[in-house]
Amino acid sequence: MDRQWRGNSPKQRLPVTQFGRTLRASEFMRALVTGGGGFLGRYIVEQLVARGDQVRVFSRQRYPDLDALGVESLTGDLQDQPAV
Repeated sequence: MDRQWRGNSPKQRLPVTQFGRTLRASEFMRALVTGGGGFLGRYIVEQLVARGDQVRVFSRQRYPDLDALGVESLTGDLQDQPAV
């Protein structure tokens, strides 16, 4: 049985499960979070990363704590069409 593992340290090496079943690598989500440095956005990013999803953040400035999570950060303004 193929198992996908999350985390690098032994404490974090738990099988990734959702609704009582183990997820395959193809079932992970790629997510774009706008405003990922804000109160709710940061929480959403942390939950997605903890679940093992690939996360990209689009915000007006860089947030070092999001970079530390291994999140890809893009800076820009949603009203600036070329940036989007």
